[in-house]
Amino acid sequence: MMSHEWILQCGVLYVPILCAALLLALSREEARHPVALLFALTWQAAMVPVVDFFCQKLGFWSYGGTRWWVLDMPLAFHLGWVVWWGAVMPLLYECLVPHTGKIMAGMLVVAMALTIDLVGMPRLAPVLHLSKQWWLGEGLMCGLVLMPGILLHQLTRHSILPLCRGLMISFAFALLVLWVLPASTLESLPVLSEKRWIVFVVVLLLALLPGVWAVVLFGTVGQGTPIPFDPPQRLVTVGIYRWMANPMQTSILLAMLVVAWFLSHTGLCIAALSTWVYSIGIARWSESMDLTQRFGESWLAYRQRTPNWLPLRWRKRNDQ
Repeated sequence: MMSHEWILQCGVLYVPILCAALLLALSREEARHPVALLFALTWQAAMVPVVDFFCQKLGFWSYGGTRWWVLDMPLAFHLGWVVWWGAVMPLLYECLVPHTGKIMAGMLVVAMALTIDLVGMPRLAPVLHLSKQWWLGEGLMCGLVLMPGILLHQLTRHSILPLCRGLMISFAFALLVLWVLPASTLESLPVLSEKRWIVFVVVLLLALLPGVWAVVLFGTVGQGTPIPFDPPQRLVTVGIYRWMANPMQTSILLAMLVVAWFLSHTGLCIAALSTWVYSIGIARWSESMDLTQRFGESWLAYRQRTPNWLPLRWRKRNDQ
């Protein structure tokens, strides 16, 4: 017989999935934008556990009665909130827009999400334990997670503000890969010195700098994002792309190795090496076919003079 805690977690997980499936069936075809939903879900997958973690540290709530965690959040709660805020709320917004207009639809969706949480969360005990000030955490989650996620969905759905959506999805992806997933596989985060933290932050920022520069160029010059489903509309060969063809892949690989060192995480180190092998194999082949088809001779000429990984000047120096 299932325990009360298990029933609660199943409800938190499967009710959003059923609601999302129903809305997908009922919504207009043009509203079921797969890339926009993918971006919204990725944003929620990264931001929900991180902001929830800080809400717990601030004493707004705590959890118990589970064995599976994402950071310090039960896995079922994480997946349920990701689907609820990353799929159900954007789809509900799309269903309301034709009848109420964009502004009113946004207000109704946020109000509905808040109302359901304010009514439902106190009933999730004993898995979820709320403090008297827990509504402040709910407001924090809404402002930092729900509303930006709906915004990202709409920016992607209508293909506007490419720099904004590129930075948002890149931040979410990096947060998910570099912290949420690795930290969730550890039984507990290691106790580290202040000096190690400072070195980690400085080195990580340096490793991420080429990637951030590339994302900005994709948004401003290329009018797109780093995600293959929402690519740049123009070939980008300026800035850091004058010296290397894959600054974002270089950046994320270096960042993964830095985080692996910081957390003493062997699995993340292996994942970084596997990503590199994938990048020089399948990813390079697929990217070459796609870009050749879209940009033709311009892309081929660019690739002939620009290396994949090592900066051009460094490669010339080594050749000499």
